[in-house]
Amino acid sequence: MIDSGEVSSTADLALKLKMNESYTGRVLRLTLLAPDIIDAIVTGRQPKHLTLRDFLKPIPCDWNEQRQQYGFTSP
Repeated sequence: MIDSGEVSSTADLALKLKMNESYTGRVLRLTLLAPDIIDAIVTGRQPKHLTLRDFLKPIPCDWNEQRQQYGFTSP
């Protein structure tokens, strides 16, 4: 909805989805994850120690830093 211009901010998105703005922002940050990390999580190949709580902390923008921080090997 943000990409299409239907909403212009996280606050607008939260209102439209009838969700808490803080929660919406935290979930939206997951879009910053490297594609290979997303793929590993979706297919159940993530490191066993990795939990959702790990993603509630700031997520590095650099994909290589993400791999290192979350325990993934390079693609």
